[in-house]
Amino acid sequence: MRKIVFSIIMMIIFVISSTQFVYAVPEEKTWVQDAFGDVQNFFGETVEDKTGIASPILNFFSNIIKGINMVLLVVLFGLSAVSLSITGVRYIMSGSSPGQRKIAKDNLKKAFKGMAIGFGAYVIWRVAMGFVNIIIGAFA
Repeated sequence: MRKIVFSIIMMIIFVISSTQFVYAVPEEKTWVQDAFGDVQNFFGETVEDKTGIASPILNFFSNIIKGINMVLLVVLFGLSAVSLSITGVRYIMSGSSPGQRKIAKDNLKKAFKGMAIGFGAYVIWRVAMGFVNIIIGAFA
């Protein structure tokens, strides 16, 4: 039962972290568009950066956040691949020795726990940085 729950959780984490693009455009106005239009009318005009100082700085920080996301993802995949490869080689090289196989299985469990923690932390980081990007986009 634990394996099934763990598999489902890992699948959910990978699906959440994937980016989806929607290219559909509604033909008529919807209640959501009306609600956002009313909110924008309530708050009035948006603030413009007349001096041109804030927009480049905010765009720079937005690009830094995107770069950090990519670096974290590459590091996570790299460490996961190396860890699983080493554990797989140890398991294969253990031959018929039950003690070595037990050690390899324990290492495999540790590798999967580490991957779950790492990718879970990445998902939390990505959600937090999504909120930061929304805030930056509101002021840029």
